[in-house]
Amino acid sequence: MWRVPFGTLFGSLLVRLPVIGTAVLFLASLVFLVAYAEGGMLAIAVPALLGLVRAVIAPLVMYANFTVAMSPDGVRLRYGLLETRMQTLPPGRVQAISIVEPAIWRGLGWARVEVTVAGYAGERQALSSTLLPVAPRQVAMHLVSQVFPGTHIDAVPLVPASSKAMTMDRADGAGTDDVVFVTRHGWPCRRTDVIAHARAQSVRLTTNPLQRLLGLATVHVDAPPGPVQVAAADRDLGEARAIVESTARRAQVARRSSGDPTHWAAR
Repeated sequence: MWRVPFGTLFGSLLVRLPVIGTAVLFLASLVFLVAYAEGGMLAIAVPALLGLVRAVIAPLVMYANFTVAMSPDGVRLRYGLLETRMQTLPPGRVQAISIVEPAIWRGLGWARVEVTVAGYAGERQALSSTLLPVAPRQVAMHLVSQVFPGTHIDAVPLVPASSKAMTMDRADGAGTDDVVFVTRHGWPCRRTDVIAHARAQSVRLTTNPLQRLLGLATVHVDAPPGPVQVAAADRDLGEARAIVESTARRAQVARRSSGDPTHWAAR
């Protein structure tokens, strides 16, 4: 379905704000070290260099030659520069998906796809959390539609969060269709989190002290533990309760139609 070019992977790792900031810090410390013979700059230069190795070289070695393919037995992944890894994610094991678009990537039309896989934990979950390290956004969206058949994420209407919200992780919106529940949030790194109704384990409403003061709440649609957590933040309380009820109904219908008798809860 898609093979990640080495140059695209390398470039995507370089043009991230934390990497750019660390590189500037490293170069500045080297300039001070050379210009003023200030040995104390090594205390900045060495950790910055190690940070760059961890942020760029390590994922470059891990995800080089990355290939994703669809097959009857699931999503097949193959990747690795020094050691080739092969993995198949069976149908139905992917519980939730996140499309990650850092600020600079959005200008280049790139996205990353992360997943929560049922039955995986610890190191195995970490190694399986990246479904696609970088690709054109339309490729990422097509992959999501293959994992959750019958849905088109960009076609799901998203309702903006309340204008009363006061948060750094700005919530752009949340919405649903007959197949999935979608939330979008984040600045400068935008995340679009997606969970199929048939995969939801529960839906719950929470409020923190500031939200209670403003009459707001957050709706969580729970999947098994993993890197993707789907939550519609900063909704008006009445709207949040309506989302809980409608999502509960859709999830129950989806589970019945799929023949899954697993108990499902709304709270």
